[in-house]
Amino acid sequence: TIIGNETGASRVINTKNQYPLTIGKLIGNTRYFKGAIDEIKIYNTAHSLEDIKNEYQGLVAYYPFNGNANDESGNNHHGTVYGASLTQDRNGNTDNAYSFDGINNYIDLGDWENGGEMSFTFWARWDTTNNWSRIIDIGNGTRNEDIMISNYYNENNIAFYVNQGPTQNFKMLYTTSSPITLGQWGFYSATVNNDGLMRIYKNGVLINELVTGYTPNKLIRTEQYLGRSLYPGDKYFKGAIDELRIY
Repeated sequence: TIIGNETGASRVINTKNQYPLTIGKLIGNTRYFKGAIDEIKIYNTAHSLEDIKNEYQGLVAYYPFNGNANDESGNNHHGTVYGASLTQDRNGNTDNAYSFDGINNYIDLGDWENGGEMSFTFWARWDTTNNWSRIIDIGNGTRNEDIMISNYYNENNIAFYVNQGPTQNFKMLYTTSSPITLGQWGFYSATVNNDGLMRIYKNGVLINELVTGYTPNKLIRTEQYLGRSLYPGDKYFKGAIDELRIY
């Protein structure tokens, strides 16, 4: 995303082979780009227009938390904030992430259809690992078509859970390598395909997988929370969440 004007010989990106990669400056010159740049991606293949379109297909909800809990995917799945407060993101930008107090803060994502092959990506910083504290928990009540991502018990491990049906019938994948570092931001992903292959990643690296998992049923889920569990005995999340996407 580029906002601004490119005047004269100023550069958004300079990639001449004999020079180092620069953003916003022309190598060997004093001409600089004036404006704003965001979400730069560099690939080792030539992308067609169709490739670029496909990258954003399947995006169901996107919460950048840029001053609010609005869904920026275009699907209008806006969140309602209950107690959580805006805070600095991982880059130190003010009011660009949400902080949760671990007591009663959460964000309600409303009612809408999801399920089938799914991916969840987000930045998170755990300040403590309250028992089964949730990043996200979406379903129709306790043990009713619920999908959740949380820390495992009160450990520095991550759990990814899918329950099929209105009774307890679930598969859960969890890590054992303690990927959560308290007080530090990390980029996490949880995915499940149509064959039930469940995976958890941190910073783009696969941590664990479950081949015999469950694919969520596709239906309208009416209780969908960030920072809060559908199970009354579980604790609230204490830390910060940013850039959450659901595919």
